[in-house]
Amino acid sequence: MNCPHRRVLSVYAAVSLLVSAVVSSCNPVHNKTLAERGVTEFQSRLDSAQFHTIYVEADESIRKSNNEAEFTTFLRSVHEKLGNVRKSKLQTFNMGWSTGVGVSATVLYVTDFADGQASETFVWRFIDSNAVLLGYHIDSNALVTK
Repeated sequence: MNCPHRRVLSVYAAVSLLVSAVVSSCNPVHNKTLAERGVTEFQSRLDSAQFHTIYVEADESIRKSNNEAEFTTFLRSVHEKLGNVRKSKLQTFNMGWSTGVGVSATVLYVTDFADGQASETFVWRFIDSNAVLLGYHIDSNALVTK
């Protein structure tokens, strides 16, 4: 026998699971922690000249729009002109959602390198509790003058 109450409970359970999944993927505290960890790993790899690793672990959209040689040459130039990271301070953290990307965060850091200061903007995409690099932008006078 088909029970309408059972159908309502099944729909309610499915909606509850969906809402729970969406809310957990949009957890700003968890995603902020993932983004901060991603920045630390990125900067550590930049300091140790692991440019290839940064490239291959970045989001597919970065690899489609930049060939590896150009991307790693850019990172090498940043590292050669600015040196190693001395300290980095989070300035802003903004989360968003968009079609095709899902949940992402843009974080802005002011970073003191051995040979200059820079403003670094990272865009992270969150996939399976991991922050995946979706974008990187750096502004520094030292990049222009050296």
